[in-house]
Amino acid sequence: MNGHDFRLDIDGEDIADEALADYLVRDMRLLMVGAVRIRNRRIIAEAHKRV
Repeated sequence: MNGHDFRLDIDGEDIADEALADYLVRDMRLLMVGAVRIRNRRIIAEAHKRV
């Protein structure tokens, strides 16, 4: 599965790739996930859009 242009709220100004991968898997409620590769990530400072 490939994903593009995800926006997630994170605590703080940065997040490690491993922690980001765990967060994506949890946020999408995925089960039985193999390897996760994070590429070309950017941190964008903006107000979150979830209510």
